[in-house]
Amino acid sequence: MAKLIPRLSLVFKPTKEFSHKDVDKFIELINTTPDLGPNGDCWEWAAGLFTSGYGQVRLAGHPYRTHRVSYSLFNNIELDSKEYICHSCDNIVCVNPNHLFLGDALINMRDKINKHRDKYLSHDNHPLARLTQANVEEIRQLYASGKYTQKQLANLFGVARTNISLIVNNKRWR
Repeated sequence: MAKLIPRLSLVFKPTKEFSHKDVDKFIELINTTPDLGPNGDCWEWAAGLFTSGYGQVRLAGHPYRTHRVSYSLFNNIELDSKEYICHSCDNIVCVNPNHLFLGDALINMRDKINKHRDKYLSHDNHPLARLTQANVEEIRQLYASGKYTQKQLANLFGVARTNISLIVNNKRWR
C-alpha cells in the first residue's frame, strides 16, 4: 500500500528495486518539519550519512544515497548508475523530490559552477595552485612591458612556460 508523506500529499510507489517495506522504512526516516534547509521546505534525511555528507539508507541489504532513492521512488523509475540526481536547493541531505533533478556529470558540474559552490574552481583556492591572482596580474603587466620573455617569467614564478603563455593569452586565469 502506498503511503502519504505528511502535509504534502505525494505518493511513494515501490519500484522493482524497492519493496513496500523499503518504502515504509525510508519514509519513517525523513524529517519534513517546515523551515528546514536553505529554501525552508527541504525534507532532510534524519538518519545515517555517508562520509561525503550525503544521506545513506540501507535497503534490501545495500547502501544507497537517499536523494537517489527519493527521486527513484517519487518518479517510479530505476536509475542508471551513470545518472546523477542533482539538488536545486544545494542541501545534500534533502530528499524532497521537488528539489531534485536528473542530470549527468556535466550538468552537475555546470550547476555547481553557476551557483559558485566549487571552492576549488577559484584559482587562489585550488589545492594545486602555485600562483595567486596577484601573481597573475603581475605576470601580465611584466609581459606587457616587453622587458620579460615567457621563459623568464616562468623561471621567476616557478611555473612552466606553457602556463605563462596561457596566462598572458587569457586562456587561463581569465
